[in-house]
Amino acid sequence: MIDQLQKNSFEPHLHTIFTIHPEGVEEPVEVTLVEVVGSESKAMTQFSALFKAAAGVFLPQGTYRIGHKQMGKHDLFLVPVVDTEGGADPLYQAAFSRLNNTNDKK
Repeated sequence: MIDQLQKNSFEPHLHTIFTIHPEGVEEPVEVTLVEVVGSESKAMTQFSALFKAAAGVFLPQGTYRIGHKQMGKHDLFLVPVVDTEGGADPLYQAAFSRLNNTNDKK
């Protein structure tokens, strides 16, 4: 489930291939996980996974089924963002933000 995905769920898979199956497109789009940034605290989890597609590939903002051979398939909302490294093609960001259960039952 998506609520079980954590920053450390993605980190071991940096620089590996994920597959996206956009609606209306026969061939899947391969993207590479290039960065995982963010933080986790007792109260909140916030992180982003950044993916890069091949040159010339553009995916509009939206929810996509994204798969990985170790992580399985998940529906993620991807947003094209500017590549701060100066690349002409966008990166695709999946942002996660959730409150953690801080109720300590003693």
